[in-house]
Amino acid sequence: MNRSRLLLCVFTLCGLIAPGCSQETDSGQKLPGPVDKDAIQYFAPGPEFKREREAAAKKEASEQQPLKPAAEQPGEESRVLPSVCIFDVDAARQSEPEMLTAARQREPEILTVAPDSETYNILAQAAGAYRTKLSVIANNLANTQTIAFKSSRVLLESASYRHEQQPGTQDSVGEYAPVGISVGLGVRIAGMKTDFCQGAFEVTGSELDVAIVGQGFFQVSDSSGDVLYTRAGTFSKNANGAMVMASASVGRLLEPPITIPVDATQLTISSDGIASVLQPGSQTMTQVGQIQLATFVNPQGLLKRGENLYAETDASGSPTTGNPGQDAMGTLRQGTLEASNVQPEHEHAEWNRTAATLKRINRLLQVE
Repeated sequence: MNRSRLLLCVFTLCGLIAPGCSQETDSGQKLPGPVDKDAIQYFAPGPEFKREREAAAKKEASEQQPLKPAAEQPGEESRVLPSVCIFDVDAARQSEPEMLTAARQREPEILTVAPDSETYNILAQAAGAYRTKLSVIANNLANTQTIAFKSSRVLLESASYRHEQQPGTQDSVGEYAPVGISVGLGVRIAGMKTDFCQGAFEVTGSELDVAIVGQGFFQVSDSSGDVLYTRAGTFSKNANGAMVMASASVGRLLEPPITIPVDATQLTISSDGIASVLQPGSQTMTQVGQIQLATFVNPQGLLKRGENLYAETDASGSPTTGNPGQDAMGTLRQGTLEASNVQPEHEHAEWNRTAATLKRINRLLQVE
């Protein structure tokens, strides 16, 4: 912005120029509206104004009052010009990084912890627990789109305590101390829980895609003969027409086994697990098998084997098998798959909280 336009803006803001009028300044520039000559001299100072400004400054300094610029002309009363504050936004924005750097430099120094001390061991154990929690959260996020994946969460608990004085200790006059002195020794992982809540449903339209609505697991046999359990109903057919769990590495047979005839033109799986096919020359569906589900008293006790598979343990108890829809077991939905039940927003929030805590601990331990 050139000087003339700057003066125009300032005069307009100060109310020195009336819209619709114009006058010439001493320098020959035209300005709209009646112009206060004193104001022009203030913003375009000449020798006479400089002398007047110095005199006014001395006078104001002697009175210890803020300087009020004024243009004193012979025969006229002094006029006090309104003050105008011009804020440079771009300059302020450019100074933000410098301001932040200065603020960080003013942060108090954090006292670090000496290695091999009890405090150091407490913090080191806590750092390990929080790193494990971050790994679990990362695994949840990585499986956001895995069919029938169930998210996990870490359970933390306080570690043991060193009791220096028990509550209720008697003093010399027989009174009991209301509190004791117990020093906590940190935090540790108590265990992990699997969230078996139902995931959303994705319609695929495939005859061999089946979702469980409610409780239960599909049963598949491993190559070793062991029966494993899964919620992922992504089935396929092997060379013999048997229904198997879709996998590029291992063909795990559905249990009890169901074989689909080679000439079958249609496969339907009812909500209660009855598998039927339509064959050429027939107008009716022929039942070829029955899908059964398994439930456990404590599904949290199942061992995660990867590949969407779980294995029975002593903690889970023995499975109870039956047809879908019976004995509190879920039902089936053909042409649909159960999606992962991971909630990305929740996992991101947990990640931020955990990472912030770990960062504070690492600063005390002087770990990058």
